[in-house]
Parts: sequence; C-alpha cells; structure tokens
Amino acid sequence: MELNDAQLIQRTLQGDQEAFGPLVKKYQKGNKWHRRFRALLLLLPLTVMCFMSELLAWVCSVSGLMNLLSVEEKNSEELSC
Repeated sequence: MELNDAQLIQRTLQGDQEAFGPLVKKYQKGNKWHRRFRALLLLLPLTVMCFMSELLAWVCSVSGLMNLLSVEEKNSEELSC
C-alpha cells in the first residue's frame, strides 16, 4: 500500500525514519528543475547587461560616425565657398 504525503509526514514525525525516504525521492526530482530554472533566472540579468553594453557601444559608434560625417560635411561646405 502506497502512502500519501500526509501519511508519510505523520509517520516521519512519529519517528519512522523509513517514511522520510519516499518524500525525499519524490520532491528531490523537482529540485533538479528548480535549480535549472533558478540558474536561468540568475543568468538573465547578466545577459541583459551584456546586450545593453553592446547596444550602447554600437549607438556611440554610430553617433560618433554621424558627428564625424557632419563635421566633414561642414568643412567641405566651407572650402567650396
């Protein structure tokens, strides 16, 4: 006869050490997925920070290039006059 969780907990609290094993086995499987999901959640901010850093670097390089082109355009207009 298989006991449900409440019965296993009750027997464990009464001192039955063998009743604790099935509870550990049952919920230890779920912990594996919990650890993987937690690792993903911990990596998410790092991933976002790296992406934002690269995006900012790209925006700055494009902005710098546009400023450089703007300065060269002004210089060419001054020289043509």
